[in-house]
Amino acid sequence: MTVALAVSAWPHARIAAEVLLVVQTERRDAESSFAPLGEYLARAISEKVRVEVRHNPLVHWRALISGERPALVLEDPHFADYRISRSGYRIAAAFDGAQSFIVAVGGLLLLDPGELAGRPVAALSPPSLSTMQFLSFFPDPVRTPRLMEAASYRDAAAQVIEARAMAAVMPAAALREFPELTGALALEDLPGQALLVSPDLDDGIYSGIGTALLGAAGDEQGRRMLQEIGAKGFIRSHAEAYEGLSRLLKGTWGYRNAAP
Repeated sequence: MTVALAVSAWPHARIAAEVLLVVQTERRDAESSFAPLGEYLARAISEKVRVEVRHNPLVHWRALISGERPALVLEDPHFADYRISRSGYRIAAAFDGAQSFIVAVGGLLLLDPGELAGRPVAALSPPSLSTMQFLSFFPDPVRTPRLMEAASYRDAAAQVIEARAMAAVMPAAALREFPELTGALALEDLPGQALLVSPDLDDGIYSGIGTALLGAAGDEQGRRMLQEIGAKGFIRSHAEAYEGLSRLLKGTWGYRNAAP
């Protein structure tokens, strides 16, 4: 039997079945890249871990608002804050390093993001983190950019280079791949993805996962895992570091305010 969480008559009972780890990522190779993370966590908690990858942020969002309760989730900070504040998930650890996005242009001189209202801007489909952060500059729904959905950050850059879009929203680190583009606007740094643990899992599993992730760089299997998932390491984090970031999802279908 496969279970997504620790469902039993006792709310903090230990699972004796398969544990589901949901990974939200835009990486196309994620199925193979994140398999070592599942294996690493399985060793840490002595349970079988099944990894489910979601490439599409809208699919992930719909599952989140449906009330799903996977045992473990690795997701972007706006989703993490929503899940923490509405469903009581806890952060076991987070990726070391901030996420930084920019608005890149070709030959355009951009002094203010408002200049892009009504103009074509290439970005990942909402509610991806970078796109939602960019759209937060446009609170007036009448004056927003015309989003040109991109399959990837490279696709977004190509749309600007080929003059199909005036600007592209992309990771700051990716700009070096495109000498034709210039960073015109830097968005505020955001925390890295967080690995969340369901409140239905007992404290032993929660602490075991956190300890394993924080010590991954000092373990041979852990180092291989970090290399595969493209992370330099995990750090200890807390809900306060993500608090308020779910506001980026306001206006997205299904959004509900947190209970007071």
